[in-house]
Amino acid sequence: MNKRGNLEVELVERAATVAAADGRRGLVFARRGVMPDARMRADELGIAIFGFDPQGGTLDGVNLLGRELFANAQTRQD
Repeated sequence: MNKRGNLEVELVERAATVAAADGRRGLVFARRGVMPDARMRADELGIAIFGFDPQGGTLDGVNLLGRELFANAQTRQD
């Protein structure tokens, strides 16, 4: 079941298509939840997903690549 505004597979695939058109890697910011199938598809396509909480002002990696990039960024700041 999808709550309104959650990231779905179609948007992940669109981001992958746009990124691939000029050889870039894709990154998606999601303000709300991410559907499990969208998270899995992003992992398959190499698209990083970051979750943003505007009220708390926090940013976190949501899928495997997103968590990896977030951890690398944190390491560089230390």
